[in-house]
Amino acid sequence: MNIILIGFKSAGKTSIGQALAKRLDLSFIDTDEMLKHQNKVNDLKTMYQDLGESEFRALEHAVIKSLSSVQNAVIATGGGSILNADNRELLKSMGVCIFIDPPLDLIEQRLQGVATPVFDGTSIAEMHQFRRPLYQELSDLICSVLAGQSVDCVVESIQEALSKHSF
Repeated sequence: MNIILIGFKSAGKTSIGQALAKRLDLSFIDTDEMLKHQNKVNDLKTMYQDLGESEFRALEHAVIKSLSSVQNAVIATGGGSILNADNRELLKSMGVCIFIDPPLDLIEQRLQGVATPVFDGTSIAEMHQFRRPLYQELSDLICSVLAGQSVDCVVESIQEALSKHSF
C-alpha cells in the first residue's frame, strides 16, 4: 500500500512524509525532489519560471506517472500536482490519499516572504480557496494540522486514522 500526501505548498507534506515513512518502515518519495533531480535543477521556482506552467506541469505529470507501479511508499506530492485531472486519477489509483490541511493563516505565515511564481498575481488565500476543494475531493483522509503541532503528533494521528480504516 502507498500513502499519498497531498496539500498546499508548505503544508508539511515532506516533513510529515519522511517521519511517517520511517515510522511505518516504508520508502519515502518526494515528487518535487524527483522533478528537480530528473531535470538537473536546484530549485523548482527557477524551473517553473524558465519553462512556464504548461511545460512544468507536463514534467510533473511524467514524474507522477513514473510512480504508478511503486508499492509500499509514502509519496509527498507538489502542491499544484492536483491541478491536472490525470494526476488526480493516477494518485487516487496509487494508494490512500491524505490531505495535509493546516489552516490558511499558518500557510500564509510559512510562505511569508517566499516568492512563488505559481501565485503570480493571485493571493495565497485565493489560490487556497481554489485548490482546497480539489484536495478534499481527492482525499481518502483529511489530516488537520494545527500551529505548533509537532510532526510526531501529526504522524500519530495519521497512523491512528489509517488503522481505523481498511484501504
